[in-house]
Amino acid sequence: MPTLANISVCDDDYDGFALFDLTVQSTVILNVQTGVTSDYQITYHESSTDAQVGGGGIGSPSIYYNIQSTAQTIYVRIRNVNTNEVAFGQFQIIVNPKTHATGPQSLSTCDTDGNPYNGIMALNLTMFAPAILNGQNPNLYTVRYFTTQANADAGITPIIPSTNYVATNGQTIWVRVENNSTGCYALTTINIQVETSPNPVINTVNNVNIICVDFMTGTVVSPLTLDSGVANSSSYSFQWYENGALIAGVNNHTYIVDTPDLTGATRDYSVTVTSNSPLGCTATAAPFSVIQSGQAAIVQAVPAGYNVINLSGVQSIIVSVSGYGIYEYSLDIGPRQASNVFENVSLGLHVVTIWDSEGGLNYSCDPLIITDVAIVESEVPAPTGLTTQTLAPGATLANIAVNGTNVQWYASATDKNETALPLPLSTLLVDDTTYYATQTINGIESEAKLPVTVQLILGTTSNDILSIQYAPNPVKNSLTLSSGVVLKSVVIYTILGQKILERSFSDNNVTMDLSTLTSGNYFLKVEGETGQKTLRIVKE
Repeated sequence: MPTLANISVCDDDYDGFALFDLTVQSTVILNVQTGVTSDYQITYHESSTDAQVGGGGIGSPSIYYNIQSTAQTIYVRIRNVNTNEVAFGQFQIIVNPKTHATGPQSLSTCDTDGNPYNGIMALNLTMFAPAILNGQNPNLYTVRYFTTQANADAGITPIIPSTNYVATNGQTIWVRVENNSTGCYALTTINIQVETSPNPVINTVNNVNIICVDFMTGTVVSPLTLDSGVANSSSYSFQWYENGALIAGVNNHTYIVDTPDLTGATRDYSVTVTSNSPLGCTATAAPFSVIQSGQAAIVQAVPAGYNVINLSGVQSIIVSVSGYGIYEYSLDIGPRQASNVFENVSLGLHVVTIWDSEGGLNYSCDPLIITDVAIVESEVPAPTGLTTQTLAPGATLANIAVNGTNVQWYASATDKNETALPLPLSTLLVDDTTYYATQTINGIESEAKLPVTVQLILGTTSNDILSIQYAPNPVKNSLTLSSGVVLKSVVIYTILGQKILERSFSDNNVTMDLSTLTSGNYFLKVEGETGQKTLRIVKE
């Protein structure tokens, strides 16, 4: 009789009893016998005595349930039917404790990886091990993870690595917990739910991004509906924001921009979308900029909305409007242009259209159309007055007496054109200099001019006319001034009256470096101890 190994099985219901096939030992016993197997009779017994006396033995040894919990000794008798010789042996049948695998486990999570909209997410499956072992010593058990029950039962093709498994929404993971000593195992599952994050992308019909606001009244003429872009909106809640501030009481999947910004500024809108599921997965849309524009408006400062410059053979229209938009201009049926000035306009009636450009060709705010813009021959006369006038030193253009409406002054008879600027009324008068006046009536400036030659006379002591010599004129670099009295100061003005240089002296002869001045005409106001004089020089 050979030494027989014990037979171990795993408990299937925690009671310490299980089904055994004792006959697996018969092959081991017969392998060491001589002769044919039919010469031997093998019986299995629950007691040594029964085996010794050759009792009936166990009736069905291939389907035997142990009668002693956990471990039981089985006795074996072999008899040679020809010689009646017998031999005895024994082995144990052992019921190993059932392994626990607590479950099913479950995971519900929001999809928060690099693509939160596909319901696929990398997970560390080993985080479930403590709950599955449920108090069993992790050093005594091996926990592995499988994609199918068949693989889990067979212990083949486990998930590797289990710390970074890419799971899909609705997937079931099978878990095998195996006793390292007995090989007994149990299965459970992990049910995975990966909820896709909402994907709000604010959009509008035709991708319009402007509202139209009446510049004069502040009324929103064309509001704009923003859509969160989230399908199945009843499954989500919504919160809208303007420039980062919560818009109270707005929880729909759309928001209507129907209030103006007092400054006309562009505003950024965003929306935070949260699912109504227990997970409450959330996402915030990128800001959507809404531009405030509107139809151009005619304001009180220019009641017609335009001015006409009417010269001999050269007529221009200057459009002057206000509004929130960026505007383009067209004359009659001509092309649009960015400039508000139309030059070389023919005589007759014209139509000026001011176009909002914020929404492109198709979705901008309504244009403003000004009809019956009349360009006629200039019949406005020049202002009237004395052509030679005597004033005190220090007087300005505002001191010249002329009769006219909206009088403007020019430095020469040919200065007035569509781009020339009139002289400021604060311009200091220069002795023995001629200035030229126009007047403007009903937006039309006179073509003719009134020439007025100014002569400055001796006034009080501080305004005495200073006797002075200066050279060269025109001047390129240095200007020398000489007088019989001490010169105290020299102030240089542009032809428009802007002070650009001032020097103090205490000498009868002074030299000034004018090399840094740009070419053009300048006024010099020279102050001496007993008088003053205003000169006009040309800088080369």
